[in-house]
Amino acid sequence: MEVTESVTVLESDAKQIFRDIRKLKDTFKVKILIQQDPLNPGYSTIKTTGRSENAKEAIAYIDANLPRTMSMDIHPDDIGWIIGRSGDNIRSLQNTYKITARFEQNTLHLRGRPADMNKAKEAVKKRIQDKLFIQQERNESIPTSSSNKNENVENSQKKKKYSQLQKDARVRTKEFKQLKNSINKDY
Repeated sequence: MEVTESVTVLESDAKQIFRDIRKLKDTFKVKILIQQDPLNPGYSTIKTTGRSENAKEAIAYIDANLPRTMSMDIHPDDIGWIIGRSGDNIRSLQNTYKITARFEQNTLHLRGRPADMNKAKEAVKKRIQDKLFIQQERNESIPTSSSNKNENVENSQKKKKYSQLQKDARVRTKEFKQLKNSINKDY
């Protein structure tokens, strides 16, 4: 018995589904129809027709993979760290996780598929933690008494650790760029 299931989405999101339509048809063994919603300008209705279970699974898959928007409050001191020099960090974040990111005052808005957005959110949190750790290490490495040899040795070790963290951050940025380039080559 064939059943039709439907979901209404933004037209821009329907275009994204349209790109994946062949894969969806083959995976779920359903017919898919995308039409502009006459009652809601700017929206489209996606209809799947097929066996009841397949049609429901297809709509559930489409709904789960539709882009969503997530907002994160960011401390003003962290915004530059997230954006990076000439926007390198934010572009890398967008390309790596296939999301869009924009700042509006102290709020970072992420838009993309839920799984990708969650990964991007964790990457932003990690970046902020790295910054805080580096700042803490930098503050602790300032010698308060030059007469104490043990303190100088400890500070020297902290400086080495700080240098290694900086190097690791540069390597991660380089790896993100390489990953981005390899992804772009695949498409």
